[in-house]
Amino acid sequence: MKEILRLALLYAHLISFAITISAIARQDYRLLIKGFDAQELSALKETSKVVVLGLSILILTGIGISAVDTGLQWSVMLEQPKLLAKICVVTALVGNGVLLHTFAVPCLTRKSNHPRWVAGLLCLLGSISSASWLYASFLGIAKPLATKLQWHEFMLLYGVLVALGFFVALLMVGRPLMKLASHPPEQPELIPAGPILVPHSPSNA
Repeated sequence: MKEILRLALLYAHLISFAITISAIARQDYRLLIKGFDAQELSALKETSKVVVLGLSILILTGIGISAVDTGLQWSVMLEQPKLLAKICVVTALVGNGVLLHTFAVPCLTRKSNHPRWVAGLLCLLGSISSASWLYASFLGIAKPLATKLQWHEFMLLYGVLVALGFFVALLMVGRPLMKLASHPPEQPELIPAGPILVPHSPSNA
């Protein structure tokens, strides 16, 4: 029974991961190709809803799998450096996601007096997000390394991946983000609904 439960949780975990990472990759590709216009920023907000839902399912199923494997006993979990590293990466992913939702997305729609700093911070948040998703997926298949690396070694690899992602982000989108922070796209104004005015003509008199 325990094996069946673990298999079901693992299957839901993998499906949620596939849907979420594909939504992120598709949105990132659209931003790189089409730029940061008002339409794409609106689509970004919709993608963030999918990511929040997917991440929530991933966390719940991940906790379920850990409960089956360790009984959620810290004494057992502390002996598994790969599991601890994954918990740290997922925690960073959640915290970074909160910053992306509350800070990064609003910054893309308003003018900043410090565009260079805003662009750098957005690149950092984006690189943490990408690195966390990639590294969490790597840890999921890194069973052969579970007994060969310590927690700090797993986290060192994660730090290197974040740094590399930050460097690539600065090269690829640093200037566009700086420009966007200086001159955000105008949001389309909604025209309030009102009565339809029919022009008066002599024939209607």
